[in-house]
Amino acid sequence: MEKSREVKPGQVFKMGLLMLAGVLLLTTAFTPQEHNETYSIIVKVEGTRNSKGVVRVALFNTEKGFPTDGQKAFKNISAPAKEGVVQLTVNNLPAGRYAISLLHDENENGVLDTNVVGYPKEGYGASNNNLPAFRAPNFNEAAFEVKAPRQELRISLRY
Repeated sequence: MEKSREVKPGQVFKMGLLMLAGVLLLTTAFTPQEHNETYSIIVKVEGTRNSKGVVRVALFNTEKGFPTDGQKAFKNISAPAKEGVVQLTVNNLPAGRYAISLLHDENENGVLDTNVVGYPKEGYGASNNNLPAFRAPNFNEAAFEVKAPRQELRISLRY
C-alpha cells in the first residue's frame, strides 16, 4: 500500500511560481532580440589632385541608381576637397551590404563632367577600387559588407 503525501497549500503556489518562471526564461531565451546597433564607415579618398570644389560620397544599399544617381543613394555626404587624401565618415548605418561611388566635383555642379567623347574631366571612384576601363562598375563589383562598428575604406580617385 502506497503512502500518500500531504501537500501543503503554500507548496502548490511555490511550484506554480517556479513553473511560470521556468517558462518565461525559456521563451525569452529563444526570442530574437532586436539589434539597434549602428555602424560607421570611414572613407579615405586618396589621390585628390587639387583643392577645388568638394568630394562627394554616395552610399548605396541597393543597385538602383548605382553609381550615377545620387538621389537614389541611401546616404550622401560631402567634404571640401584638398590635395592628397580627404577623409569622410558615414555614421548611423545598420549592418548590411553597401557600395560607394565617389566624385571630386571640382566645379560643384553636382554631376561628373565629361569631355566631348564622354571621358570624365573630374575625379571619380568606387568602393573596392573596381573601375572597369570602358564602363561604370555595377553594384556587385563595388559591394562590401558593413559588420564592424567602425570600418575603414580606402578608395582611389581616377582622373
